[in-house]
Order: sequence, then structure tokens, then C-alpha cells
Amino acid sequence: MPEMSGFDVHFELSKLGKKIPTVLITADPREDDRSRARNAGIVRYLVKPFAEADLLEGVHIALSSSRE
Repeated sequence: MPEMSGFDVHFELSKLGKKIPTVLITADPREDDRSRARNAGIVRYLVKPFAEADLLEGVHIALSSSRE
């Protein structure tokens, strides 16, 4: 995304009170991003290329947590 990162979108939605389960996908991982994602409540942090099963697991976790 040219204007905002996935983290930016997640944090902006959180500020607005929107608790949307987030699966963050990146092609440019940074050393501390995985722990930053975990601390921010992001349900899955995937680095491209990733296995289809990992994406499906992340979507399943996100959908399950949105029903709680």
C-alpha cells in the first residue's frame, strides 16, 4: 500500500475502536515486526512467500476470533 503499512491500518482502526482480527502479509519483513505484530494483537504475521495452509490458518483464526 503506498500510503499506509498494514501496521498503520491496524493501529488506525484500533484507535477508532474497531477490533478487526488482522492477518498481516509482508514481502519486506523487519527483524522486530513479528513481535510487534504479536504485541499489537495481529492474529497472524505472514512473510511472502508463505504456504497456503498458513494463510488458511490465519483466516480461520481471524474468523473464529471475530465471533467471540
